[in-house]
Amino acid sequence: MARTLLIFLVSIGWISTSLSMELFSSAGSPVANYGEQVFLVEPGTVLNFSATGMSFQVERILNPQERANLTVVYSLGNGEALRLAAHRYRTPEPQLSGGGLTRRSRFRHEAHFEMDAWDTPFGANSMGNEGLGLGLSSEPVKDIFLDAMLNFQTGWEQVQSTDLPVVLVNEDRSRSPFYFVVEEVDVKFLADEAFRNWSEVRKVYPQVEEHWLQFVSHTWEFVKLGDFKLSQLAYDGERWVLLDLWKDNERINKYVDIEQGSVFDVIDEDKIPRLLRAQMFEVIRDRRRLELCEAKLR
Repeated sequence: MARTLLIFLVSIGWISTSLSMELFSSAGSPVANYGEQVFLVEPGTVLNFSATGMSFQVERILNPQERANLTVVYSLGNGEALRLAAHRYRTPEPQLSGGGLTRRSRFRHEAHFEMDAWDTPFGANSMGNEGLGLGLSSEPVKDIFLDAMLNFQTGWEQVQSTDLPVVLVNEDRSRSPFYFVVEEVDVKFLADEAFRNWSEVRKVYPQVEEHWLQFVSHTWEFVKLGDFKLSQLAYDGERWVLLDLWKDNERINKYVDIEQGSVFDVIDEDKIPRLLRAQMFEVIRDRRRLELCEAKLR
């Protein structure tokens, strides 16, 4: 009888079976098993952030939960998504040095923290590997949590003065470096998928090529976008948008040469249809000519 009542109450929603998860300590550091926890999140999971006083319930998982990914993205419903780092640490990288980190940003709550204060399996200043069981003791460990979150933030901030179509970030609800609340894009397909069957895609979405060239035109100001890939460009039926950003974005010198490289130079030639690729570079050159002429008139 009691079991039947319990099942009934769960079925009508009086008792919640949602998993509740805390990914950060109240002091603001990632929990010791952070890298395992993020891969246990499922639809209905409630993510609590004591350090910021916020909670979010996951509606859907938007990107594949693969260990190779640097980030995980969860749908929150109502057109918003939650972006988190997928890992706490990764393999050693000797060039990194330890020490404090202060990150000033345009976000509502500026993040100020010292790595020494974070819960880590070893001393943050020494950045050693003894606690990771890697059999190494002299090389430092890359802090992938900070790497993933702060590089996204830096990249996003660097393009805000341009017209590059990028995923929107809710600055009021985001708390760097813990999480970013971003626009949930209604992804029909990604660019790498589309170009593998471009003729069929154009039949289903007649304006997709026009929209693609519009996006290309908006990249005119850059010769490089950090970690730029076709798999990070999404089409929602009306526009192409860049879903992921990274630091190390490089702009052209507007007053020197319109023939400077483009962000698409890093994409292998066979990944984009040949005729379309030729159109793309002409579109970029035309936009640069226009911008250069306007700059001279000002």
